[in-house]
Amino acid sequence: MLIHDITAVANSAVTGFAWRARSTYDVGLRFGRGCEGSIEFDGNGLARGVFRGLIAGNDIEFEGGRRESHGVQGSGYDVGEFEDEWMAFVDEAYGR
Repeated sequence: MLIHDITAVANSAVTGFAWRARSTYDVGLRFGRGCEGSIEFDGNGLARGVFRGLIAGNDIEFEGGRRESHGVQGSGYDVGEFEDEWMAFVDEAYGR
């Protein structure tokens, strides 16, 4: 289930997430067990986190800030398209 509203995520609380990836080198899909990470929001528009095992089994740390558009809404990204891609991943992996 995708969460569209992150207002319930407590500031300074570490929150886990699952990730899915498509390799541009071997056209492989990665998802499921082991594709996890965590993110922490500081309450001032900044976030930091980690994708566990993302590239060659290595953890990849990230940090960033909110854009002027205040998130996905209004930034030119369509949350529905992201959700459709997320949901289609398993179908593609298993040829459904």
